[in-house]
Amino acid sequence: MAAPIKACEFCFKTIKDKSYRSLTSNTSQEQYGNIFNKLGIASVNGFVCNQCVNKLNRVNKLNGDIRTKVLMLTQERDKVLDTLKQMPGIVKQHQDMSTPKRGEKRHLVKQTPTPKSRLKKSLFQTPTRRTSTSTCIPAQDSPAKTCTSKMDRSTQTKQTREDFDVKITVKYANGERSKHINTEPEKSVMKAIMNNKKPATIMKHYRKNVHYKDAMLDVVKTEIQKEIRSLVKKDGDVLQNKNSESLLNHDWTAISEKFQAKAPYLFSIFCNAVNLYSGNKKKLPSMMTSAAILLYTRSQRLNQLQYVIGLVADKCGLTKEGLKILNDIGVVVSPTSINKKKKQLVKQQEKLIMETVTDYVKQKEMAMSKAEELADTVRLERPSDLERESISALSNGEIVPCDTTGVGCDAEKISPLNDALSDAENILFHDGETDKSNVVRNNISNAKPIEILGDNIDVTITPAKMTIEKQRKSLHWFLTMAKQKRITAADGMDLATTEKCDILQMPTCSWLPTMEQLDSLRENIVFHVAHILLKYVEFLKPASVSFPKYIPHPYLDKTKEKSVFLNCDLIEASENSSQGMITILQRIHNFAVPHVENEAARIVFGGDVLTNERAFSAQEAMQNAPSNFQSLRGLIHRPEGLHREMNFLLVF
Repeated sequence: MAAPIKACEFCFKTIKDKSYRSLTSNTSQEQYGNIFNKLGIASVNGFVCNQCVNKLNRVNKLNGDIRTKVLMLTQERDKVLDTLKQMPGIVKQHQDMSTPKRGEKRHLVKQTPTPKSRLKKSLFQTPTRRTSTSTCIPAQDSPAKTCTSKMDRSTQTKQTREDFDVKITVKYANGERSKHINTEPEKSVMKAIMNNKKPATIMKHYRKNVHYKDAMLDVVKTEIQKEIRSLVKKDGDVLQNKNSESLLNHDWTAISEKFQAKAPYLFSIFCNAVNLYSGNKKKLPSMMTSAAILLYTRSQRLNQLQYVIGLVADKCGLTKEGLKILNDIGVVVSPTSINKKKKQLVKQQEKLIMETVTDYVKQKEMAMSKAEELADTVRLERPSDLERESISALSNGEIVPCDTTGVGCDAEKISPLNDALSDAENILFHDGETDKSNVVRNNISNAKPIEILGDNIDVTITPAKMTIEKQRKSLHWFLTMAKQKRITAADGMDLATTEKCDILQMPTCSWLPTMEQLDSLRENIVFHVAHILLKYVEFLKPASVSFPKYIPHPYLDKTKEKSVFLNCDLIEASENSSQGMITILQRIHNFAVPHVENEAARIVFGGDVLTNERAFSAQEAMQNAPSNFQSLRGLIHRPEGLHREMNFLLVF
């Protein structure tokens, strides 16, 4: 059986929607009863469609708005009437109105609209005896009450009386012009100028006038617009992403100084807005961030800070949708720009690694191959029949006998390739006629040696609520960095004229310092002691201004250069296990150790003491490998504090 069809009582349309309104309920009658009365109809029984219900609700809302509007207008009218009643003229008119005084006889009006009431008298009157005499005193007229009206100064018109007249005389070459000034604030300004007041006082007088205040604001806005136009130019250097170095070396102080130099008025407005003064630098990042966001809205060329925040947010795990939201409010650049910048930074890092590590490895391998070719043709003479003691005897506290010829070590432990390379280099430095020697010399001199630094990175992730699926995770990585030696022996000597000596053949007496070296050491110690005294002794601190900061030497400019160190690789292996440490050393050998035919050169591997001990144990575990390269002999362990080394690199 089909459901009954409902029709709207107003428009007679068939109700097809699931939602409709019944007018038979008490709520509908109370809500729409007034509307039915205004429509001139009785109460409606039935159903109404959504469109007609919306119209009824609209009428109800308009009725409420009308009542609210009438109430507001009534209140406003009452306020105006109260203000008018307090006006002096209205108050005076109320005072002048005549009031009946006590004692005055009122004359009866004959033809009154109402008849005079007759008093009823008693038929009999009983006489009474008067026991007291009364004196009749004529009534005196009471003085009329006088209302003192209070005059409101704010509502009174000021009398036009001039305190002084201002006359300005401007002298020209051919004559002069005069003018009287009778308006404010020009008169106050001229008086302040005559009294040699400060410019701030003069501008305060101008500020009292609305027209001058608006004109001053227009002048300030024009100056700020000029500063902003200078900031958004293509050749600008403030908050613009010129290169990747500006992103990697973001300095708030340097950016604020450039910003202040380019836009001093705008910088002053931002500083006053956040109450930033010279001694408080904690608010500087917040202030510069707000300025960068506003300027990025003006020109998207000023996107340096947006790139920095976007890269940091992406690194911290912000999703693409989150980056889009921040891009809409001007905090970061678009996600596409962030991805492009990440690829650009990766290519730049790969290029630096190529220039620092890979080029050195290739040049060293080329030098090793050339040295191996020369080793086949040149016979090297070495005093191999000398008696030599093992250096390992020093660890037992024994006294090693030394002769005047030199000190040595076990010759059997020296790699044949290293001997050939060393001897070939000695020959090449003395022989400048052959083409092979020139090639090898150029390769060796151009290659800057490197050192490998490494340390473990351990991360423990603990979930907020631990379950069977969500357990504590322990991640172990090994961060590998390469440091390029800025200063080598080749920087302090001329290789063409200086003979390259073998450390095993140098006489023992050559290690003793000379008198000149002792005198230099004594002077340097005096300098260091004086520098410490000037720093910590209070009464000597004023003399530190005239004291030199550094010891002068010919390599001062060279030593002031910053060291080059790069993040090369993040190896997913743990140094806590032997297999993990072997994997780490194999990765380091593959990209940083030069080798020719499984014969490896040796580079320095620095780290903390525990890392070097584990690396040495890994080398011992690979002693049975068929070649030096596979046995991981290309690393020289230097147990030094990696954290101290990194702090030193950050400072210098």
